[in-house]
Amino acid sequence: MKARFLFPLLFACGPAITDPPPVSTSAGTGDSQWVDPFIGTTASDAPNPVPNGAGGSVNPAAALPFGMVQWGPDTPSANPAGYEWNDSQIVGFSVTHLSGAGCNAMRDFPVFPVSGAWDPSDDAVDGFGHDREIASPGFYEVVLASGIKVDLTATQRTGLARFTFPHGVPGTLLVGASHAREGVLVSAAHLALGADGVVTGQRTSSLFCGTPTGYTLHFAARFDRAPSDFGSYDTDGPVAGATDATGENGAGLYFDFDTSSDAAVEMKIGLSYVSDDGARANLDAENPDWDFDAVHTAAIAAWDGALGHVTVEGGTDDDRRELYTALYHALLQPAVASDVDGSFLGFDDQVHVAGDYVRYQNFSGWDVYRSWIQLVAAIAPDQASDIVRSLVEAGSECGAMPKWAIANREASTMVGDPADAIVASAYAFGARGFDAAKALSLMVGAATNPAAACQGHLLRQGLADELQVHYLAKDAPSPPWGVASTTVEYAADDFCIAQFAKAVGDDATHATFIDRAGWWKNVFDASRAAGGATGYLQPRREDGSFDESGDIGFYDPFDITGSSGFVEGNATQYTFAVPYDMPGLITALGGDDALVARLDPFFAQLDAGLEAPNMYIGNEPNFATPWAYDFAGEPWKTQAVVRQILQQTFSTQPSGLPGNDDLGATSAWQAWAMLGMYPAIPGAAGVVLGSPTFTKTTLALAGGALVILGDGAAPDAPYVQSVTIDGAPTTSTWVDWSSVASGATIEMTLGTSPNTSWGSGAGDRPPAFN
Repeated sequence: MKARFLFPLLFACGPAITDPPPVSTSAGTGDSQWVDPFIGTTASDAPNPVPNGAGGSVNPAAALPFGMVQWGPDTPSANPAGYEWNDSQIVGFSVTHLSGAGCNAMRDFPVFPVSGAWDPSDDAVDGFGHDREIASPGFYEVVLASGIKVDLTATQRTGLARFTFPHGVPGTLLVGASHAREGVLVSAAHLALGADGVVTGQRTSSLFCGTPTGYTLHFAARFDRAPSDFGSYDTDGPVAGATDATGENGAGLYFDFDTSSDAAVEMKIGLSYVSDDGARANLDAENPDWDFDAVHTAAIAAWDGALGHVTVEGGTDDDRRELYTALYHALLQPAVASDVDGSFLGFDDQVHVAGDYVRYQNFSGWDVYRSWIQLVAAIAPDQASDIVRSLVEAGSECGAMPKWAIANREASTMVGDPADAIVASAYAFGARGFDAAKALSLMVGAATNPAAACQGHLLRQGLADELQVHYLAKDAPSPPWGVASTTVEYAADDFCIAQFAKAVGDDATHATFIDRAGWWKNVFDASRAAGGATGYLQPRREDGSFDESGDIGFYDPFDITGSSGFVEGNATQYTFAVPYDMPGLITALGGDDALVARLDPFFAQLDAGLEAPNMYIGNEPNFATPWAYDFAGEPWKTQAVVRQILQQTFSTQPSGLPGNDDLGATSAWQAWAMLGMYPAIPGAAGVVLGSPTFTKTTLALAGGALVILGDGAAPDAPYVQSVTIDGAPTTSTWVDWSSVASGATIEMTLGTSPNTSWGSGAGDRPPAFN
């Protein structure tokens, strides 16, 4: 049977317009001018094996930092659904997008302009070319093949669009309750035109990453003038004069406009996760006028302010484009969830009022705890505090802090209990505006109560068995996904609980959980030898044996490049994924030389995918691995390989991200690497050193300016020759964050050849917290 889709076949009845052309500039004169939202817009198939430069699956939508509204284009072949640079057609302009996620999500209330006749029973799209498309922070524009020019901009909770139709041809706007080319399962969708000319609607998405969710979004929209005609449509055809549209797949309302004297039609929308009235109130409060340029200018100012916390000197123009685009991507999610009056829908499905904080949602915990939360806490501590407070309050509402949530629904995607690392790391890097006692209580509760759950989803599946044998056994009654790697994740979570407890003065809890942080060693098989190196993480039975028969459920015989027992990775990759106890791993492997001998061939490939014994920068488990040389006394190798990863797997191209951006996670890694440091140990207040891309970088921290000088910085000069902090020489590869959080100057002298003595001493390594 022929598939039917939302948007009608477009007939280019009028001549393609040549004016008005795309705007000459869409960015301001501040740091936002360096952002290219098209970087990373090719689709990534991560976590499957991918070629270098696969793309990040990001969308060039018009949005503010952490904006509820992210209004942008959708193309037909994007996977996950959204925007794919290599497409030449657009199927709609949805008002929400989830940046770089690995599963289909959002794309709510698609709007589409039609020039001339249209037929809702036909599959249809409109063409476009990149030569007539531009995007910048808070702005998107495209001239479609039909001649319609689309301009989009946004406030925090609203969007404003200007549709300029070809001269002499009637213009129509289709407002969809849902996409026909959905990709996202929708259980209910409805739009209604009120007597006051306001369109309101509700849409409930039913599935995310295979998990039933069922969050509802509310919509309100106004036009700058009354339509000449209107009605409803679905794939069976239009119904003139109808004011309601209901349907999960391809229903909507259409609005015809007389464009004979005024070719431009403006439309503004407001969103709310609380109610239709909330969407109206957000629209009226944030976007009361019809002044596209004023809204656009305010969006530029918002981005200049957010990105201005990082300023650089030196480097190439492409270096600046990469850095500021990475920062831009890192500041798109999570999204504001509370309305202008503070109302939000909690994880208990009750309406609450935030009061003295902004409520946020969309927590991709497993992805963002390794480097994203530390970056945001450092450069945007107020927002990071509210993000963590939102996570803590969500835990109070549903019983435990969610691990991966979309809107106010726990999707329970991925593994571990990453909220522990998010809270601890945010606190370590300066975000303190949340209830620490409440947070610690929730963290300990989820780590000690096997029944701890959010909306029926267990936080630590298999915890009861783990508390008995101190690892997750592959033949336990209900083992979680990837028992070996999830044991490592739980140990990381326990380490973060320990660090947070110590930071807030709870020494007893610290002692308990720092001991549990060592349980990762219980799935380390020191007897396995391969290529002269001994020891890998490996799934284990309840009786303690590392059985290799492959006769337990879905587990295949153990292989160092196999994924049985691991989550989006393999034994080779995950063996390094214990940065919270790298000294313990060095001891288990047999010493510094053994670790280095394992690392050197590991970096023969940099984005190898799941099935090779090599680095996989396109996915999160190996984010800290390039920095492991610092722990073994050979930091010059970290300096070289991090620079190699930056130059070979990141770029300014649409394929310029090496894997799913996962709500800014990959971009945050890139930003830290370009700064010349990395928060390798989750929950710990410090960074390990690499080498900076720029001759001078200034971070505007809450306590003062952190200046990072890269004397001699150049593409071929990644090697640190010497370091001073506030003028005092140091050979340590670790910088305690508390020593620089109130302002400091780190000066690194760089060269083209390694200095094998700097940072090589026993006292130069990052601390051994365990």
